[in-house]
Amino acid sequence: MRKPLLLKTFGGLSIVAPDGTSPSGAAAQRRRLALLAVLAASGESGVTREKLIGLFWPDTDEARARAALAQALYALKQGLGSDDVVLGNTTLRLNEAALASDVGRFRKAVGERRWEEAAEQWTGPFLDGVVIPGLAEFERWVEIERGALTREAVEVFERLGREATAAGDRPGAVRWWQRRVAADPLGAGGAVGLMEALAAAGDRAAALVHARVYEALVTEQLELPPDPAVVALAERLRAEPAPARPVVGPGPVEQAVPAAGPPTPASAAPPRSLPARVLWREPTAEHRVAARPRRRRIRPVWLVAAGAVAALVGVGLYAALQRAKAGSDPRPAGQVIAVGGFGAIGDDLAPAARALTDMLATNLAQAPGLNVVSSSRMYELAALGATDTARALVAAARSAGATDLVEGSVYRVAEGVRLDLRRSSLVTGEVLHAVSVTGADLFAAVDSGTARLLERLGRSAPSRPLADVTTSSLVAYRLYEEGLRALYAGQGPAAFRFFTAALEEDSTFAMAAYYAAQAGGGSSPQYYARLAQAVRLSEHAGERERLLIQWAWADQQDDPSRMALAETLVTRYASEPFAHLHHARAMTAAGRFAEAHAAFRRAIALDRDGRAGQVARRCVGCEARAELAAMLRGLDSLRAAERVARELVRIDRSHLSYHTLAEVLLAQGRLDDALEAIERAGELSPGYDVALNRAIYGLRAGTFDVANAELVRRFRSASPQERADAGWWLQFAWRAQGRLDDAMEVTRALRATDSTWGQRGAAPYIATAMAAVLFEQGRHRAAAALWDSIAVLRTPGLITSRYARHRAWFLTLAATAHAAAGDTAGLAARADTVEGLGRRSAYIRDQRLHHHVRGLLYQVRGRHEEAVEAFRAAVLMPTVGYGRNRQALAGSLAALGRHDEGLAALRPLLAGPIDGSNTYLPLTEVREQMAGLFAAAGRADSAAAYAARVAEAWSAADPQFEARRRRMEDLARGGTLP
Repeated sequence: MRKPLLLKTFGGLSIVAPDGTSPSGAAAQRRRLALLAVLAASGESGVTREKLIGLFWPDTDEARARAALAQALYALKQGLGSDDVVLGNTTLRLNEAALASDVGRFRKAVGERRWEEAAEQWTGPFLDGVVIPGLAEFERWVEIERGALTREAVEVFERLGREATAAGDRPGAVRWWQRRVAADPLGAGGAVGLMEALAAAGDRAAALVHARVYEALVTEQLELPPDPAVVALAERLRAEPAPARPVVGPGPVEQAVPAAGPPTPASAAPPRSLPARVLWREPTAEHRVAARPRRRRIRPVWLVAAGAVAALVGVGLYAALQRAKAGSDPRPAGQVIAVGGFGAIGDDLAPAARALTDMLATNLAQAPGLNVVSSSRMYELAALGATDTARALVAAARSAGATDLVEGSVYRVAEGVRLDLRRSSLVTGEVLHAVSVTGADLFAAVDSGTARLLERLGRSAPSRPLADVTTSSLVAYRLYEEGLRALYAGQGPAAFRFFTAALEEDSTFAMAAYYAAQAGGGSSPQYYARLAQAVRLSEHAGERERLLIQWAWADQQDDPSRMALAETLVTRYASEPFAHLHHARAMTAAGRFAEAHAAFRRAIALDRDGRAGQVARRCVGCEARAELAAMLRGLDSLRAAERVARELVRIDRSHLSYHTLAEVLLAQGRLDDALEAIERAGELSPGYDVALNRAIYGLRAGTFDVANAELVRRFRSASPQERADAGWWLQFAWRAQGRLDDAMEVTRALRATDSTWGQRGAAPYIATAMAAVLFEQGRHRAAAALWDSIAVLRTPGLITSRYARHRAWFLTLAATAHAAAGDTAGLAARADTVEGLGRRSAYIRDQRLHHHVRGLLYQVRGRHEEAVEAFRAAVLMPTVGYGRNRQALAGSLAALGRHDEGLAALRPLLAGPIDGSNTYLPLTEVREQMAGLFAAAGRADSAAAYAARVAEAWSAADPQFEARRRRMEDLARGGTLP
């Protein structure tokens, strides 16, 4: 039988004949080869002609597109010498007997668990370097398919690496883990696997070189800290005595890792009393107390990485980094339309003329594939302080990246309304197109004008009239448009009045409901009610508006549809900063932090003209910087977080910007600098509560005198709201100082402020503070019962995904309490329940919580290796997450004698907040555990420093802390643990 041709899609795109030659002519045309790649990737299921047309001829009318597809298929059959290379009529697929494909063979081998055969097929990323200009949908399809295939390849190489390790094939294990790293150079799992394989093969120096390469890549490419597992493994390898000679001679290891200088000497290892995170950065004040390492010169990590990158991970890494750099400019290429201002002939039309900007932009945006700057984006940029509205809109259009501007005039005529429109080039100033239309009313005129503009642009008119996707009431539209202007000028209360007035005029106006929710605040029951109303009405809105509403609802409810909606927004509205900001938020919630970082940066780049400090207006770039700084702070990348926060302060000298900076400074242990930043915030906003924030910051830093005095004073206030706010923070203060009886009194007072207690058959949210105190008092069963009660609470309007998130969290808290009480009988079933609930939530924390519950069971049974693996799988972020999970992780690591890793697990908690997910573990307990780990590791000075702080915090603690306090005092004097 004649051997088939082979379509190669991994690492590029080509066809190879059995004799090694490649076809030329029509069959080698790039678009036609790409068409074959789509068919190959679809496998036996095939691809419909409609989908192929959408990928390759998106802007061609249907008849011509079908003819073009038929012509392409005919040319391929002729060029490849086979009439049956493509099979099917409506749905098309490759005939593998005539044209095989590496992607088809790869997926078949994976499905049949033939891992080595699958690995032979994968020679690089899918369609690497294949770009066909003008085919945005095809490029998006390639990215999705490439990501899926890369993940499959990574799994294949990991399996082969583990099998080689189990079989004692050390060179083979190194080879497979190198290929895994080449496929995903920034993945921590691959770095750990390769380092372990290299160390097992006797080449510990190469393993340490790769650790430094990995750290350099993550720091330079993602601006993120290295994964704690990689850092901990590198620390362990440095601490182990060097083997007398390599176990493996010349071979794959030496070929893969050329000499990059001599192995790291023991003297160059980081000081063992210093947590691994600060290896490449200045220690915080707390670390300086704990250890005083001798001065040494640290070789810049990028110099180490530069000599080893190419050899360690080969061409695949270089290609991956080049792809990461590519496309950094988020502004869309090609034509971008913006709608400017309109003049009115006749005073009665002046209000209508103001509404025309939004009406025409909304209508034009209904045209598929046309990139239109939204009026809300125009108002964001036009609110920069210009006095001439028309001139401000032109400047806004240019800032938004528009190429064309549509503007005009509106007149009253006998037939109704006349609309004169002109489309001009923002590049040359030339008038490109002018049109005059009339209509019975403004809506009809806008529909006619839209159709004429789109006809000139070669696009079809919207399938739905403007009134169907907005409102049929001009009064409602004018009120809505005034609300938009007020909202983006920073006049929230006025905007809210306009939007609610628009809703009174037309209760079916979806966007008025949406913006009324946004202007009215994002946490009250009224907010959810208005947003739910907007969701109900969203099917009557345009595509952009519908996506915006549905994303907001999915985001609030942690619904799994959030990611798909965000990806659609960012694809469809690539020029809008808000789309990239929403995409970043979805990525952050999904735990895809590197992608979130890139999305935040795109939003910032698109809003580079935003200057929120000039006027009271929304600044998407400022929001993106603040949220990026918070994410980096959560990832313990504090230097990068500070750079972003200071960048924010430079462009937006507002109290919120200084508060963002203060949070980062406090996380670094720089309390005085943080306090200075909040003082500056108070100067900029009279409403910013400097005294309360000083108390909270003192509490978080462990300096209690000021915090106690201020919070107690407020707790005794006559204002119920001030008492409630102070009470929430005061219970943290008493718990951190071991004054649990006082903390319980505060939680009882908080309980009294909640009128819903006992009204819904479950304890309310506020009861979680009381449960935390019960847990710390050792009353674990009572704490478990209270958290189990909160878990069944279902407040009105809570949909399935949000309720699943709520239940997963509180059942996990209760599981921790049950385990502490020695009640482990139901933990396995509870873990299954939490896992099922987590799958319904789009928040990555909830999807990982079941690992914590399983870890508790392993820990109780003394299976600490498995417990460590489970607890690590439950980690959300280094400084943000369930603190008691890290506490349990450190406990199991200590049981295994891995004290350094235990310290590395705990230390980031000291840089995190004390509320949110960290509510359930006082930082004093963290320092107590760290003191014990330092002592167990033989680091008496560090143990003494931490123990002294704990003893001081517990100086007035309840009697139950007496024995623990004395142990800390003994350690502080240089003693040892019993």
